[in-house]
Amino acid sequence: MTRALLDYQPQFAALELQQPALRPVAAEQDELDELEFAAALLEVRSPPQLAQLLTRLQARAGLAPGSAQGRALAALLSATARRTLPVLERALSGRPGSARASGTAAAAGRYFGLELEGLSPEDQEFEAARRFVRLANSATRTALRLPGGNAQSVARAALHRAAQRHAPGLLPAQPGRKSAGARSGLPGSEQGRWVRQGHHIIVDNS
Repeated sequence: MTRALLDYQPQFAALELQQPALRPVAAEQDELDELEFAAALLEVRSPPQLAQLLTRLQARAGLAPGSAQGRALAALLSATARRTLPVLERALSGRPGSARASGTAAAAGRYFGLELEGLSPEDQEFEAARRFVRLANSATRTALRLPGGNAQSVARAALHRAAQRHAPGLLPAQPGRKSAGARSGLPGSEQGRWVRQGHHIIVDNS
């Protein structure tokens, strides 16, 4: 009888089979960061506070906030947050939170594709904030991977690519076009140009 068979203990084997798969530490940290930033986003009451939060988010993702690229992306993300999160826009503009649930649910469905009906107003706002944080993180990390060039163009290209996955409602419907994105419906897309070639985005630095 081999050593392997002698060492075999079925009770421990059964326990091993019942152990849940461990999640990667990085994935758990990303989720914790997302929850932290979503909660902080709902506490924002002024444009400077929003700018500070986006600066922290960029730094956590590895993008230098003081860089031209960081400033350009932060400006786009700030405008996007106000567009997609009615609770934030009301807080920054000083309007009361009337009809908060319907506004949040409608915006979350339109921009993020979320179905939030049935949740409490607070839960709706938190889920929408989480999705924006996910969008912002994705855009920041994408900006780090794109080739250098005009900061505004790189920031717009990064946000567009992130929106394709996390906020498709921000993108204009352009049926029949192979190169979507020469002009995007995202904030700031009225300036600069870029084109998609397969899975790559080519930025016009002019």
